Amino acid sequence: MAKSNLSYDGTTPITPHEYKDVWQKAFDHFNDELFGGQLPDAMIVFARNAHSLGHYAPKRYLSRSGEFTKDEISLNQDGFKDRPDETIAGTFVQQMVSHWQQYHGHDKPKKGYHNKEWAAKMKAIGLYPSSTGKPGGSEIGQHVEHYIIPDGAYSYSYDRLAKTGWTPTLESAPRAGSKKKGDSKTPFRCRHCGQNAFGKPSLAILCMDCTTEALPDLKIDWRKLQMVTDEALEAQSYDTAEPEPEAPLPWDDANRPDAETNVEWREAKLIEQAAAPAKRKRGPGRPKGSKNKTRVASYDGNAAPSPEPEFEPDRPKQSTTVKAIADQMVRKPKRRGRPPGSKNKTKSQVAA
Repeated sequence: MAKSNLSYDGTTPITPHEYKDVWQKAFDHFNDELFGGQLPDAMIVFARNAHSLGHYAPKRYLSRSGEFTKDEISLNQDGFKDRPDETIAGTFVQQMVSHWQQYHGHDKPKKGYHNKEWAAKMKAIGLYPSSTGKPGGSEIGQHVEHYIIPDGAYSYSYDRLAKTGWTPTLESAPRAGSKKKGDSKTPFRCRHCGQNAFGKPSLAILCMDCTTEALPDLKIDWRKLQMVTDEALEAQSYDTAEPEPEAPLPWDDANRPDAETNVEWREAKLIEQAAAPAKRKRGPGRPKGSKNKTRVASYDGNAAPSPEPEFEPDRPKQSTTVKAIADQMVRKPKRRGRPPGSKNKTKSQVAA
């Protein structure tokens, strides 16, 4: 391929430069050197996808005349930031492998799945498949990335492309409100049994199954452990609570001062009893809640109040009110004859 400067100066239109001078150039270069020119033309697009750096979709576009279809190779421009050009081009070549398998593979996978044939082709061109993007990950599956094989076919092919001045021009700009927040939950995985757990990044988790298996002498009474935990939480709640102020003790016979201040305590007691108002004894009168109130004698403050009357037994007296009610309750004799207004006349009226 002839050497040419692909850098962008900002004066020419950006669309033909980014699609033709950058990604179409990369497609033609890798198609010739890694796939032997076998790949048909495809539509290269940019699309944001939160779950992948790129994807391949066969027969995604149809001509308006219905004469042909085109496949799609999509790149996520959000994944260009803080990544070297070699890894960005590696993502592009990974989608080209799926494009190759669509037309020249014998075991076409289901949508979005990467099978063994795809993994073998990736290794042949110098990209090792891995679900984690690092050595040790799964080579097949729904979401599989890769890492570059040192001194592989892709590594040498990219070096020759980079010498022509090839480099992606654009990447996603930061957007308002797009700042990623810290994960509130971090996944934890046991390296022995594979059990998963989620929690805060500072959480210390111990797999009890593997610990018990590694230390057979370790015995845990879960019931006692739960009781100790509950007691610790309860004690912590009491420690954090503010203590209530103690009420002062009353001055009574049970809490009187010592012998040295006994005289002062007696004098204070006498003054307190003298200042307290005298309690009036309840005398005879209406029961509590009665509407009829008793007559209270007036007192001008000069003469001594009259002594309270002593309690006397009830006398058999009948009030006028009770007598009136009793008279009304007396049953009156019924009137004889027809009621007024009756059509049936009495015998005396008929005789008259």
